[in-house]
Amino acid sequence: MRNKEIGEPIKSAIDLFLKKVDDKNLFLRSICEKDKSDGIWSPFEPDLIGEFFVLEFLRNKIENYDEDYVSEFSKLCWTKGENFWWFLYRCSQNYRKRKKFKKIFANGMEIFEPKDEGNAVLYSYIIASMIDYQSEEETYNLSENLKNLCNKYPEQNEFRELYLEIFGEFVLDKNYALNEKEIDDLEELCTENSKDERIQVGYSNALCELIEQQIYPETEKTIEKLEILAERNRNIESIQIDYAYALYSLSCRNEYPKLSKL
Repeated sequence: MRNKEIGEPIKSAIDLFLKKVDDKNLFLRSICEKDKSDGIWSPFEPDLIGEFFVLEFLRNKIENYDEDYVSEFSKLCWTKGENFWWFLYRCSQNYRKRKKFKKIFANGMEIFEPKDEGNAVLYSYIIASMIDYQSEEETYNLSENLKNLCNKYPEQNEFRELYLEIFGEFVLDKNYALNEKEIDDLEELCTENSKDERIQVGYSNALCELIEQQIYPETEKTIEKLEILAERNRNIESIQIDYAYALYSLSCRNEYPKLSKL
């Protein structure tokens, strides 16, 4: 970085960075993704060009109906575990919105789903990272991928927690309200994992949010579900708070005059 042969405007940019950064070593380590700073500003690995050529190569294979090659490619690369996950993650972040690679990124890069549990956990992180800015249909498909992973590996908590996060934050209808059908699916997940506190709390949050968006008499069914959940989880304070908040919220409405006296 201190090479005198570096020309403008790169040299000016480097000088500006170094003047504005207090901990230069920390800055260099974070930028270059290194544990220790050696004073060299290294390129990212894998790099954008490398990602592009691999995606282009695989796209040609898919379009020529050579899906067996893609399957074998994926199987071989997953032997590298985290390295392949990191590569797929980079590809997803940089190229998933490109129409020419649409088939590669379809359904959360489903063509690269690994066959073993360890790599499946890494793969689930890619699915979760692709949720942002998706259409309702695409979000539903990604959530179904995670649901399938939950079913394949019932002992793996990681999948259930990611699945829950999608329900809690991203499963929306066209009016940006929580979709009631997905709430029913979440209730099933909650019942199947009655000992998992995070799932119980997530379901409680979703019900509370749904009550805010519903009108009478739709709220009747939802507050009943929340009451049952609160009764079943008396030891979880946040669920009790959700239930109390929902009751208070309803008490402020004209159709629930009796609740205002509680």
